[in-house]
Amino acid sequence: MCINSISIISPIKINLCLKILNKRRDGYHNLSTIFCELKMGDELSFTKSSTFKFTTDGIVVPNDDSNIVVKAYKLISSIKNKDMPEYNIHLNKKTPVGAGLGGGSSNAATVIKSLNTFWKLNLSTNEMISISIKLGSDVPFFIEGKVQHGEQKGEKLTPLNSTFLNNKKVLLICPNFSISTAWAYQNINKYLDVHKKKIKFAPLEPQVNWRLFDNDFEKVVRSTYPETGEIIQSLRKAGAIYSGLSGSGSTVFGIYNQNFDLTDIRNSFPKNYRTFVTDFVL
Repeated sequence: MCINSISIISPIKINLCLKILNKRRDGYHNLSTIFCELKMGDELSFTKSSTFKFTTDGIVVPNDDSNIVVKAYKLISSIKNKDMPEYNIHLNKKTPVGAGLGGGSSNAATVIKSLNTFWKLNLSTNEMISISIKLGSDVPFFIEGKVQHGEQKGEKLTPLNSTFLNNKKVLLICPNFSISTAWAYQNINKYLDVHKKKIKFAPLEPQVNWRLFDNDFEKVVRSTYPETGEIIQSLRKAGAIYSGLSGSGSTVFGIYNQNFDLTDIRNSFPKNYRTFVTDFVL
């Protein structure tokens, strides 16, 4: 890493709950979800340069134009002053791909927010969200992060009271397989209720009723990847306040009180599963 580079954490998220309402005419789906930002993620390093270059290490991901980091850079660089320098971006990919954690979406949002600062573009939050939606439905959430209710494709966002997550931590279990989001959406269609218009989640109060949360993708994913259901049940039996699938998987999360010892639980999973313990960004 260059001594003059600036390194920024690109945080991941979990979907505390997720309801698919219906399929839209444009082929996407209307949904209702609660996004929660976590205090861990990938690392993006920015270094001034005469030309743009993108490199990666860690978990293998494409380092060409197909990577959402490159797409985000090209999108926002189109509005910068030509006198401003270009940047080399290096991605240290630490979080699993195809895991329902929004890693790529977060990478894109981190590029937009960082270059808005470096290039002094003075874009407002709403302007950055308008740019980010061109890159994916989850990208807008990461512009502000924390805890938000996502509606429509996930891009209509409302900040939520997060006091119910005070003194809580998250255990992430990442199995040794990924799940295609496109596959999950294709297979959710047969479960959809065409009359379902609106979802009301449990009130987000300090004494929230966790039993009222769920994720519609679980019924689809469990049929093909039964391990996910087994992990969910294992975490619940091991003292989780709540456990579920994040996004369309494959990551399963468990929520625990901050003082709960997770050593034995983490050690109980196969060695080829990745496990992480982290906190919420509130």
